[in-house]
Amino acid sequence: MTLQILPFEAGEHVALGSSFRLLHLDEPEATYVYVEALTSGDYLDKRTHTDRYVTAFDNLRMVAASDRATVKMLDRRIKELT
Repeated sequence: MTLQILPFEAGEHVALGSSFRLLHLDEPEATYVYVEALTSGDYLDKRTHTDRYVTAFDNLRMVAASDRATVKMLDRRIKELT
């Protein structure tokens, strides 16, 4: 598992105001998206939809802090709280 923080300094991003989870299976090959709203949730499996969420997720990963930078940010925050 990789954890990356998207700092506030990154500003607006492609998924601002939305919440989604990606599930990719190798066998059988399939991608699912779970989209969560205030009063409901939905699973998407059509490629036209899932491709857009995969692209959004990849864009978020590119602008987020690296995994090493994320660990440093978390360490700093933990020290501030103790």
